[in-house]
Amino acid sequence: MMGLNNRVSTAAEPAAGTRETELQATLSKVYRGSRTLAEAISAVSAAQGLDGVTGQNLQALDRSLPRQTLEDMLLACEAYASVTGPSALAVGDLATMRSDAERILSRLQVLARPPRSQRGTGTTGQHQALGLRIVLSNEQVAEPLRDLIAFFSELAYAEGEKAHKRFALRIGTRFLVPGSVLAGTLALIIFLTGGIVFATGAVTFSPQGVAFSNPLGSAAGVTNATSHGTPGAQGTVGGSGSISPTGTAASGPGQAPNATATPKPSAQPTATPVPSGSPVLTVSPSDVQPCQGTDAQFSIIYSSGSGTVTWTATSPDPSNIALSSNGTSFGQQVSGTLRPGQQVTLYVRLLNDTPITGQISVTGSNGAAPTSATYDSTGC
Repeated sequence: MMGLNNRVSTAAEPAAGTRETELQATLSKVYRGSRTLAEAISAVSAAQGLDGVTGQNLQALDRSLPRQTLEDMLLACEAYASVTGPSALAVGDLATMRSDAERILSRLQVLARPPRSQRGTGTTGQHQALGLRIVLSNEQVAEPLRDLIAFFSELAYAEGEKAHKRFALRIGTRFLVPGSVLAGTLALIIFLTGGIVFATGAVTFSPQGVAFSNPLGSAAGVTNATSHGTPGAQGTVGGSGSISPTGTAASGPGQAPNATATPKPSAQPTATPVPSGSPVLTVSPSDVQPCQGTDAQFSIIYSSGSGTVTWTATSPDPSNIALSSNGTSFGQQVSGTLRPGQQVTLYVRLLNDTPITGQISVTGSNGAAPTSATYDSTGC
């Protein structure tokens, strides 16, 4: 065991008071535990006549272990306790300190677990594994090995004082912030709901008490406006059909107010309704300028909807305006099919050198609303 019993090194003595000093104390335990384990292995191997066991490859014992000897692992434990660990702790790099401890801990745990059958190691490998297992299974070695594993476990799962405070702050934030947001949201909902109730007249106050009503039920009919003491007063009530009723109120002794309504329908332009989910065709650009010898272009785009749409574009003046979907074959009308997201380019040709304007109608199947593109050759 060259280098184990003759190695002289000291671990930093801890000063009490902080979490960091507790970790320093654990590093000191690791150093002393490594020395104790090395001395126990040396004594057992000498007693068993296995003096060269510490120089044997650990992979003979388990293939998950690194390609190093038992002596190398013990030296790595001492180096971690005296150099690597204290250096990382001094600069507050607890992540490095924990990761190095976890790596060494996993290897020590493999050394401490019961033996398992080895495959493909050969006679030499089996002999080396047997020697290592005899030494490691001896209780004189197993006890300090368990102690060393416990020390490395403390370091592998350790938290520094600053990290401990940050963790506590994160825990508090995770529970307190969502609760405050929830309380604020509920208060806002209650405030808005109360405002809507009073604004719609669902709750009214009177000398007789508080009255509740259904504003949706009272909105089903039309209430005529009445005026007391002002003969000839008129009021108008607007409805969905643009009806303008005129109400006349009479007042006087023994007369009850009345109102008359004369509906006057007014014609208004209505848009072609597009059923929900129906295909929507658009044109771009919506204005084109074909000139003699220069064809104009616009695209029909399947903007939204589902399913295949058959479209048709028609020229209102085939003697002057012709259409084409390929730029070579022109006529009064062109058609085709589109799927959602597709588009097609149409060519507009001015057949005669004549200033003319008009609209090219575009229609589609499956309930698509018609659209159009305007042409104007007056600027040619």
